[in-house]
Amino acid sequence: PPPIGAMAMPTAQPPAPKPEMAPTEKLDALQSLGRLADRMLAAGRADAAERVLQQHLHNVLAAVQKGEHVGEDVLQTATHYALRLADAKHDGVWAGYVLELHIALKRPVGQQVAKALASLIRDGAGAPREVLDRYTKILRTGVNQMRFGARPDEGPPTMPPGRSDGESDER
Repeated sequence: PPPIGAMAMPTAQPPAPKPEMAPTEKLDALQSLGRLADRMLAAGRADAAERVLQQHLHNVLAAVQKGEHVGEDVLQTATHYALRLADAKHDGVWAGYVLELHIALKRPVGQQVAKALASLIRDGAGAPREVLDRYTKILRTGVNQMRFGARPDEGPPTMPPGRSDGESDER
């Protein structure tokens, strides 16, 4: 064999970057992976389900954090599977993912998600403390900046007359 320094370097070009997936393609991919993960979870294979979903869920979060448009269906599906993983694995990292996603979206979690997160906390699989602290701090200090009930592609809803801070009328 020729000496190492004499070996020719490959001249092949690196692969072209993949074009960005359209929102419907992201949803289709996540739903397909989700169906596979559902079967794995039903068979008690939570680690395998996590391996199937992990990269795609992280890609969704990264896109939201970069300010890219991610469809509401994709966001709901990502939230659903992160909660399923948190429950199946008893791992608060996935509960933290849900909060990180909503922090990036600048909106609070919905009522059903809040109930699921509360259940995870009771079961010892709540979000990491630093993520939970950051989320609650944002809720307390940034309530005017959060988008209650708004979809990511809509403007913030209007507040009822006489209220501008999102506080309850109950005292």
